[in-house]
Amino acid sequence: MAPGARPVATDSVSELIKKCQKAASSKQYNVALDIANTAVQAFERDRSVSLQTRVTLLDLRTALHIRIEAYDQASKDAKMMIRLDRADGRGYIRCGQIERRKGNRTMAVTFYEHGIKHVAASDQYSQLIAKELAAVKDELRVMTLLSKAKDPMTTLPLEVVEIILSNVPYKQHVQMLRVCKAWNRLLCSMSPLTDTLAFPDAKRPVTPKMLHTALKRLREPRRISSRHVTAASSEILARHLQFWHRLPELQHLEIDDKWIPISDLPLSRYGLRSIIFGAETAISFDLVPAILKDCPNLEIAQFKHVTGSRRGETYLDRKSLQLQSENLQVLNIDVHAPMVVEFEHTMLFSGLPSLKSLSCMGLSCFEGSVATKTVDLRHMKQLEKLELERCTMPLIMLPPSLRKLRFTEIIFEEDSLQSSRLALPRRPRPEYTQLENLESLVVYDCPVYPMFIQYPAKTTAPGRLEEFIISTSEDAVPIYRVLFHTGWSRGFKRVHVKGGCVEDIDHEMFLEHCPALEELCLDSAKITGVFITGLLRANPPKLRKITLKNCEQVSSDVVPWAKPRGVEVRLIRGGQELRGRRVRYWD
Repeated sequence: MAPGARPVATDSVSELIKKCQKAASSKQYNVALDIANTAVQAFERDRSVSLQTRVTLLDLRTALHIRIEAYDQASKDAKMMIRLDRADGRGYIRCGQIERRKGNRTMAVTFYEHGIKHVAASDQYSQLIAKELAAVKDELRVMTLLSKAKDPMTTLPLEVVEIILSNVPYKQHVQMLRVCKAWNRLLCSMSPLTDTLAFPDAKRPVTPKMLHTALKRLREPRRISSRHVTAASSEILARHLQFWHRLPELQHLEIDDKWIPISDLPLSRYGLRSIIFGAETAISFDLVPAILKDCPNLEIAQFKHVTGSRRGETYLDRKSLQLQSENLQVLNIDVHAPMVVEFEHTMLFSGLPSLKSLSCMGLSCFEGSVATKTVDLRHMKQLEKLELERCTMPLIMLPPSLRKLRFTEIIFEEDSLQSSRLALPRRPRPEYTQLENLESLVVYDCPVYPMFIQYPAKTTAPGRLEEFIISTSEDAVPIYRVLFHTGWSRGFKRVHVKGGCVEDIDHEMFLEHCPALEELCLDSAKITGVFITGLLRANPPKLRKITLKNCEQVSSDVVPWAKPRGVEVRLIRGGQELRGRRVRYWD
């Protein structure tokens, strides 16, 4: 064919390949590329062209694209070679060659490694791929040795550095101070080291030297956490908390040691939004309302070790006490046993309208006629979480916003439960709150089930309640069965029942009334393997896990029997998990 002549469409693919090679050897790359394009169109029409010929033609066109530096088109052809025949090494070689020319040696290594994986060791191109891979790795090694490392702290814009460091924990900031002097200077001038004092997860007690070093970095303290400190360090920190002129900016204070005297701290001088006194920090109950009053901006208040005013005191009469805070959202009061604080049912919580979470331990409402007592929390329009433990409570009127409700070791003195024993006149049944937003309900180790929960369960439409945990006695069996016949049970996903009220026949109740059940835990239930087999043979659609604790009559054979049915059964007795080896239950 004369120079510059165009290919004839009627030529065979083999003839076109020869003409293309001849034009390429004469450095007529554009003519050769036209011939290669015609050949590709020809073999797309003619399916009889062998796979080897197709790969050869694409390899030739890829080489031409590389010659004219059309790397994107070359990359498409090279990848098409790999898709046509993964065992042919030419596609991997061309892809690696293109990436090296583009300066992307890391991607070239990836293609060569894929080639070694898919091309047979006996293939003629296997050794060439290995040779090219070694060459690229040597190039990368040399580039790494000769390149000058750049400090990201000085290379990146300061705004980007601040965004990155804001996602790094405080402890890692302290560790990064040792990297170099430049990092030390930069980190010591930025948050959180300039506004936070903390020693999270300290493996040894914080000494005065460690404390002084951290105090020197503080410029505008906003967060102070005192944990794992020695007596000497606590004394130093207490002096700073009392007399430091920079503390008006302090927003978060956490103290969990027994050395710092809380009553001596000028909390009213701080701009606190969060205050946490841990289990090691004893605080008098009378200080709680004073702290809430002195810190009007407080949003979180947790008192995890509340005591009396005098040592050894076990009873406090605070019926005239009222907690007041317009902005408080989270309140936790843990009165440690054996002390009990008695409060007036209409007073204690009436001044907390913005509360979202309330957790109390050791509060009791004894005095007065049962028929006249009601703890009304309906003014807390935003309350989502209520947890009470080791308390004596009358009727509680709950707000409809509740999502999580937990009662542990509560004695409920409701007139509907006690009037027959005390010979008191019954009052008209109150309008119980419809808890349509409730997601988690726990009633654990309570002698009786509260009526202000039982009646809403009967009348409230099936809602969001997914978690239900209850411990029952033999006297509470009727109430337990009634609860599982209410609309609430239709949404149960996680159920935990403690007590001997569950029997073998109750598997029908779970199947009928708990269609969304995913996890079931039974503790001390009077069941046998019949309960498990009856439950699983019905193929409940969502059940995935069953935990049996101290169920003595259940054989360990149910564990391997349930596994092929897609349900994990855990059998725990005496703190040890049992695994059966034999299967006795056949379908």
